[in-house]
Amino acid sequence: MSTDGKRFYVVETVSGQRSYFLSGLAPGDYYVLTAARDVNYRSGVTNDKQPYRFGAAYTRSVVCGLTTTCTDHSLIPVHLDSGSAATGVDPGDWYNSNRFPVIPAGGPAPVSLPNPSTPQFFGDARQAGSELAHRATVAGVVASESACQPNLACVWLTGEMDGTLATYFTATAGSNGVFLSCGFYVASVSAGWYGFDSRCRSAAAPFPAVGSSGRVVIGLGETGCVNVHESPALSSKVVGCLKDGTGVQIDSGPSYVRDSTPINSIDFFDKAQYFWHIAGRGWMIHRYLAFGG
Repeated sequence: MSTDGKRFYVVETVSGQRSYFLSGLAPGDYYVLTAARDVNYRSGVTNDKQPYRFGAAYTRSVVCGLTTTCTDHSLIPVHLDSGSAATGVDPGDWYNSNRFPVIPAGGPAPVSLPNPSTPQFFGDARQAGSELAHRATVAGVVASESACQPNLACVWLTGEMDGTLATYFTATAGSNGVFLSCGFYVASVSAGWYGFDSRCRSAAAPFPAVGSSGRVVIGLGETGCVNVHESPALSSKVVGCLKDGTGVQIDSGPSYVRDSTPINSIDFFDKAQYFWHIAGRGWMIHRYLAFGG
């Protein structure tokens, strides 16, 4: 907002977006602030709380380093000349929100999402992928970049790879030319297709995906190595075991194995067997594969 309070501009970002670009500003001096959007769950569980004040801002505490010794939370004016751009402006001071200004126009409109505690099933993989994209990024689903309006957060599917009872979609998400590359992973069970996992990053391609490289990551509290199987099933022969941090490349997949765990069980998603084939190694379960070479 302008330092005199007469002009107000806004840009949305998708969940996980670490940078932003706000377009269409007139020359002048501005304060830069952040507000989180509330979520209304379509299942009937509604959050009616409105973020009447900004939650964070670009302040002297940000420039100081946001350490415990940075106690000056005063707003820093950013000067913008005609035809120029201001960079390095991070509205990331979340430690003084009760004293930041009131948001003009009542704040951002709440986003409608499905209740995360209730599995959503769909008639085909693309429906499940689109719903997962919306839920994971908290952005509007559009057909392409050209359909994304300026200053709005959007996500659109760019590709599809079908496996065995599993499909993943590549996608792009973001606003005003600042985009993340995403992978949205869905699986087929007796009730239909559901969103299994989502991964977004500031890189050319998501991981895991066929042809992409990453590494093995052992979960918190786990030790040892991760088994590699002869075929995509935990019950199949173990042909190797890879240590934490081992670089891998995906050359086939995904493959989903249905088990006997009831869909309404709390263990259903944890026990789901979603596999990828590691080049020259064998099949490994999805949750142990992460970004990084």
